[in-house]
Amino acid sequence: MNVIIITACPSGMAISFLAARRLEQAAQRLGWQANVEMHSELEALEPVSAQAITEADLIVVAADPVPAPQRFGGKRLFQAPINEALPDPQAFLERANREAGEYVPPNEAAATNPAPAAGGSSP
Repeated sequence: MNVIIITACPSGMAISFLAARRLEQAAQRLGWQANVEMHSELEALEPVSAQAITEADLIVVAADPVPAPQRFGGKRLFQAPINEALPDPQAFLERANREAGEYVPPNEAAATNPAPAAGGSSP
């Protein structure tokens, strides 16, 4: 399985780095191929490539909110706060694989499910 792991922590890089390394090691133990993208408070340090996203079977985001989510449209995505990934990274990844759903960017979701007319009454 090809997985992209994204970490970001509002408290700083130390937790993001620690979570990224522990999740990457857990992915390897599971036999998964992992690409890692760590974020500082402002930006991705090394963004994953468009090719890696295309080839990914699963996107795992240990951050809140998901950084630049529109690039993951149509992919299986799981997101949870970074602190949930640290106690047991392998269990976190297994949960991500079970619970991930297809990500639909908000602008696409609105186009396929238009809002009801103002007033909410039907004719």
